[in-house]
Amino acid sequence: RDVDAKLLGSDGKSLLNIRCSDWRDQRGSFAAGKQKEYYAKCMSQDCVQSLESGSETPGCRFLDANGFCYAYNSAQTWCSQNVGNSYCNDGGENWAQKPLGNVEAGGETHWMPHSNVKIYNGDSPTGETFSCQCMKHCACTSSKCQCVDPNQTPIGEGSEYQKQISKKIAENSEKGAECSCSCGGSLS
Repeated sequence: RDVDAKLLGSDGKSLLNIRCSDWRDQRGSFAAGKQKEYYAKCMSQDCVQSLESGSETPGCRFLDANGFCYAYNSAQTWCSQNVGNSYCNDGGENWAQKPLGNVEAGGETHWMPHSNVKIYNGDSPTGETFSCQCMKHCACTSSKCQCVDPNQTPIGEGSEYQKQISKKIAENSEKGAECSCSCGGSLS
């Protein structure tokens, strides 16, 4: 089946960015802190993908059942030609730049990090949740951010970046293809 070749690996699982597949496949064996850490890395990878454009790296419009970006251009392109397929959850035309979506080249996409993510113990959710925020076009540490736009604001729910943005954001034109994400207090 064509859908398998484009969207799913030989194990029948969605082809995702590596940290997203790590979280999906190993979350039950990770302690809560490690789940948040891997989720932050996953959101950073999906965020970076959402900034991409062109036929070779078309961005992130189409998602698997967990809401993660399909990692490969072949999957994103296949879904764009098969909108409505049950495997192709559509974030919307404004989630990607042209030709995958309708955002002009260099424009801001509407990709968003996840909120109310469940913590797992084995295969069972614990009832505890966390949310994520990201800073597009930025690289951040626990104390500061460097961004293309010194007035950059975080996207997503929460107040993960309050400490960093309470100080002056350093302008750095080389951060255009980067994202920093924080989930439940764990910074990527």
